Amino acid sequence: MTAPIRREIEETEKTLAKIDKQLVTLEEKLADTDLYEESRKSDLLVLLNEQTALQQQHSDNEEKLLLSMTTLEEMEAKFA
Repeated sequence: MTAPIRREIEETEKTLAKIDKQLVTLEEKLADTDLYEESRKSDLLVLLNEQTALQQQHSDNEEKLLLSMTTLEEMEAKFA
């Protein structure tokens, strides 16, 4: 009965891990001081926009995970 919500939690956790890896890679790219030269401004903006989008996805998935975990706890409490 709780299997679907457990699968959803697992998938959301996998998605969060994937986003975390992407953010780490992006932060490594942003650490490149050459990126902050005037000639690379467009590259910097692309990476910053990507970072913002990933951070939003991370936040959305964290919220989804918390809601799913709350739902699971409520379901388990009914059966206890």
